[in-house]
Amino acid sequence: MATNVYLARLWCVIGSYPLKRRPVHIAANLSMDTLKAISREHRWLGKGDVTLRPSSESLEELLEPNGLDGSPYDLPPPVDVEVHQVLEASSLLRLIDDSDAALLRSIYADGMSGAQAARQLHTSAGMVRVRCSKAVRQLAAHAVELTDAAA
Repeated sequence: MATNVYLARLWCVIGSYPLKRRPVHIAANLSMDTLKAISREHRWLGKGDVTLRPSSESLEELLEPNGLDGSPYDLPPPVDVEVHQVLEASSLLRLIDDSDAALLRSIYADGMSGAQAARQLHTSAGMVRVRCSKAVRQLAAHAVELTDAAA
């Protein structure tokens, strides 16, 4: 069995270890409790192979967009536009104001963290997340117009 399974179970055992009730032989108790938990899990699994994730082929099939009749959609080719082009177009179309465009530029183009942007704007990281989320939703609602204007 993989070492990471034992370590993960050990952390679970450590988190729930009753230190006040069992204050001696802690290391031995932790190792035995971990072994007991792993053995209990193996009895439930039984004998056989377990697939933890689907293959890449089946994932592609599952994620492929299909119409109601089961045939795949003909997706338009992706449009290659930069963040700066989208934000410039969004300002021209007046979808978001200049301060939200500057915030999105600092996060998505300049790579600032939410905390860094919050310090720069003298606000909280939570407010930065709210403003970014609202602005991105506004832009997403007008994706077709933005694509045409930015391309």
